[in-house]
Amino acid sequence: MPAHQIRFLIPRRPRLVAITRNRVAAQVRAWGTVLDQETADTLDLLVSELVTNAVLHTRSLLITVGVQLERGRLRIEVDDDSTAPPTGTASDPLDAWQDESGRGVHLIAELAAGHGWEPLHRGKRVWFELVVAEPTRTRARAALLRRAARAVRRSPRWPIAARSVIRRGSVAVPLRPRPDPADALIARRADGSPVRSLTCGDRIRRMLGSQGPIAA
Repeated sequence: MPAHQIRFLIPRRPRLVAITRNRVAAQVRAWGTVLDQETADTLDLLVSELVTNAVLHTRSLLITVGVQLERGRLRIEVDDDSTAPPTGTASDPLDAWQDESGRGVHLIAELAAGHGWEPLHRGKRVWFELVVAEPTRTRARAALLRRAARAVRRSPRWPIAARSVIRRGSVAVPLRPRPDPADALIARRADGSPVRSLTCGDRIRRMLGSQGPIAA
């Protein structure tokens, strides 16, 4: 399994080519990879050509874009529902270049470190690879921390405001209030007034189900 990979779906809309190109470049940088200007331009160009070819020459409702990065090798994949070979895969490269619809595939053949296509159970997959600089440990760690921070921001905030009742049909069922964690650390009298803070032994006995401290 590659060190980094992501797959996402896009509708077959020409206006989404630029959005896909920007998303791929942003994802590669988020993994800690430094792209020089030449590599970044090549990546933008080839992603645009690959996605455009799927948008214009297939009838797929959705197109799958895959991005994989492992050991300095960046692989971009585009899956569609068409079983026909990619447009422009003529036996003579000059014929493919002279054909308006085949220039994208010819560009990929000239600029990519590797390229190809393969049939799938439904449709085909067209891909190319570029050689990129491997992310340093510092950049890779920073990228990992950013991913963790985004996961935390997407998680629900605590405490969560609980509803006092829930509806089951036409019947309102009251909910028990969420216990306050701080209450487990304080012993209270019958009237609710605190007695004293629990000692470590008191906490252990409570966890084991023993009776709590007796008020004096």
